[in-house]
Amino acid sequence: MTCVQAVPNPADKTVVRPLIEADIDEVATRLNLRAEVFKLHVDFFATAGR
Repeated sequence: MTCVQAVPNPADKTVVRPLIEADIDEVATRLNLRAEVFKLHVDFFATAGR
C-alpha cells in the first residue's frame, strides 16, 4: 500500500505524507483500502478490454 497517502489535516490538503501502520485501526478500513488499491492497479484491464 505504498501508493496510499495520508492527509493529516483535511482543512489543508497540500500536506500529505506516506501512510503508516498506526494511521488505520479498523480491519474493515484496511480491507477497503486494499480493495481500492487493487482496483487502481488492475481496473484499467477491464476498461481496455471493452
